[in-house]
Amino acid sequence: MIDPEYPATRTDREAAIARAEARIGEQKYMLLANNCENFARGVLVPGAGFSRQVTNTIVGVGGVVLEFLNALSSPNKK
Repeated sequence: MIDPEYPATRTDREAAIARAEARIGEQKYMLLANNCENFARGVLVPGAGFSRQVTNTIVGVGGVVLEFLNALSSPNKK
């Protein structure tokens, strides 16, 4: 199965290459907002520059924090 985010036509692929080439020399890397996954997604699909890895990490850490806070607020059961 072809990834739906992969450019399907020659025109789409050429546009993706042009977007990538336009960013050569860019020095705006940020771990959370402009990382390699953001670059790849943004090149393949205009406007789709987000990172699932960052999103999943934030959601996972949020869940751990909520569990921790829940444990702190619960009375001790013995």
